[in-house]
Amino acid sequence: MGKEAARHSWPRRLHKGRLLVEVENSGWMYNLRPKKMPLLEGLIELLGAGRIQALGFRMGEKKDA
Repeated sequence: MGKEAARHSWPRRLHKGRLLVEVENSGWMYNLRPKKMPLLEGLIELLGAGRIQALGFRMGEKKDA
């Protein structure tokens, strides 16, 4: 996704093969949605085919650990 996008989005949860990524605002949602398939393909290549089968985006608030 790149460093800039990574500052404005974060993984929220992985459930039954679906990774939910939260984004800071609607602008980032708009920017990332068209890149959904290349992002998913990259994650599958990185983590393996059985780990992630789908990718979803929603707006959210970053919770610092």
